[in-house]
Amino acid sequence: MTSNTDRDALRRALGRVRLIALDVDGTSINSKGVCTPRTRQVLQRVIDRGYLLVPATGRAYAGLVGGTLPLDGVQYVISADGAIVTRCADGVRIRQSLIPCATAAALAADLMRGTNCVYYHRDDPPCTHVMACRSREIFFSLKKYPEQDDGLWNGVIQDGLDRRILAEGRDVVKMGMWFPIQEGFEGYENLVRQKYPDVSFFRADDNVLEFTAAHTSKGTALQALAGELGIPMEQTLAIGDNGNDVDMIRRAGVGVAMGNAIPETKQCADWIARTQDEDGAADFLEEFLL
Repeated sequence: MTSNTDRDALRRALGRVRLIALDVDGTSINSKGVCTPRTRQVLQRVIDRGYLLVPATGRAYAGLVGGTLPLDGVQYVISADGAIVTRCADGVRIRQSLIPCATAAALAADLMRGTNCVYYHRDDPPCTHVMACRSREIFFSLKKYPEQDDGLWNGVIQDGLDRRILAEGRDVVKMGMWFPIQEGFEGYENLVRQKYPDVSFFRADDNVLEFTAAHTSKGTALQALAGELGIPMEQTLAIGDNGNDVDMIRRAGVGVAMGNAIPETKQCADWIARTQDEDGAADFLEEFLL
């Protein structure tokens, strides 16, 4: 939507919105990992105005509301790329969709065969992040840290990630991998399509692929939550920037991509906001909803 007529149509659609699914990294926090005072103020005004603001993130639920997003009145959070929906009042998971333990172990073994870093989120209260990589050099070359701090390398598993998952005996919240960018996504995506029909995947960065249980995404979580609350999907708004936001932007009544979004996200959006470092989400919400 770019013309004045499109802007009018957007306003009409937004006039029906009751639930806003808001991505975190790349959307409501800037490139320095900060929710700016202006963005926080606008988001709080949105909540106070009576909209149901639902953070929808690849992060874990723990430490999000009141920490990364210092907001009052958030009632639900979609976390781990849609694997978990939490009710904030009591911390109860009202929906979860996990990767079976044996599947996660087999996938970890396949992904660790190359010069990759592989991680998973354990199914415990903080969804503990467990990382594996065969060497310190690979880890820092793929992660692109400005400084090679040994504190970041401490705790990284160098072998036997699949055995670790099997020994724990728990299903996995989500998984992911970093790989040398020149290898491309296609080989790994074909591997998952052929061997792991009970796993979904999406591109999370130039060299990052993430995995959830089959038919699990921020979009399916949004649709399930809206259904439980009796909110039609045409009364939902989704704002995001990355591959894990594509499905919820497509499913929502109105989908907005950030100016810093990847091309696939922009292509499926109804509107493109300014970038994360320009308070683009706040700018859009203030103009169209407040």
